[in-house]
Amino acid sequence: MDRVQTTASFEGFFSIRIRDNSGAASTMTSPSFNLTSFNQANISFYLLSSGFRSGEGIILSYFNGSSWVVVQQFFANSDFFNNNFYFADVTLSSSSQNFSSNSRFRIESVGSNNRDQAFIDQVIITGISNPGARSFGTAATMTFAKEGPSILYSELGLTIYPNPVTGSYLNIKSDEDSTINYSISDILGKTVLKGRATNRIDVSQLSKGIYIIDLNDGTTVLRQKFIKD
Repeated sequence: MDRVQTTASFEGFFSIRIRDNSGAASTMTSPSFNLTSFNQANISFYLLSSGFRSGEGIILSYFNGSSWVVVQQFFANSDFFNNNFYFADVTLSSSSQNFSSNSRFRIESVGSNNRDQAFIDQVIITGISNPGARSFGTAATMTFAKEGPSILYSELGLTIYPNPVTGSYLNIKSDEDSTINYSISDILGKTVLKGRATNRIDVSQLSKGIYIIDLNDGTTVLRQKFIKD
């Protein structure tokens, strides 16, 4: 676990990097909280990942005073996509979890090597006495976060920008001077655009919405979600 100053921070300052699948070394853990007087507890944070493949991701666990309990797993290519910011929001209820005087939360990376990295920041933990309209049980969401730095660095050597796309072109940055094969699909999985490009793709014909692009330069394959505004 490392504290890094990087554009991998949603707020633009610092984030915590966890990577691989090395137990405590791949985990960030909160201090202890006394939750005994609350009906619900909410934890939210921003995530930016790189290198994760399908079936890999992060695990959120809760310490109930005696043992750790997995409350949510977020998987790459289903709950989130690499090189994009996501906002996670998880609510626990005292009706389904034991709220103790030394409750804790932890976020763990479950990857296959050190190139599988998750950057976590703006972690907020809130005790809720009067839930009101909030439902009981465990409620969890992870949503695409549109804001954040417009150019995201990819350790895999490929980057697209800007994101969201407000003009006619999606730009491609590659570590190698090569032609890129690309395929763009909508959120239903239908291919809407494909071809070859060197440094940019004309997306003017796309309607506003969320798309997934696959880039292949012959040695590296990058899948990333982007917004067309």
